Amino acid sequence: MQSAPSLDRELRRSQAAGQRLIVDLEHVEFMDCAGLRVLVGAAARANRGAFIVRSAPPQVQRLLELTGHTSVLGLSAEIRCHTT
Repeated sequence: MQSAPSLDRELRRSQAAGQRLIVDLEHVEFMDCAGLRVLVGAAARANRGAFIVRSAPPQVQRLLELTGHTSVLGLSAEIRCHTT
């Protein structure tokens, strides 16, 4: 996924099908407020535990921390920074 709109479409499609989502950010090199908005929106639509963000690289993890979204997105300490 290279753009926020296409990511948003795919996440909405998967959520509408009732799928539990784990978004792996390991290969994301850049994320801005558009990408963050898509992830936060998906987390808000999800049932508890049905949306998790994992393997955020340091630059994306820093964005999530600075904006206070690590807990909102289900990014827990044991799966931060490229651990599985």
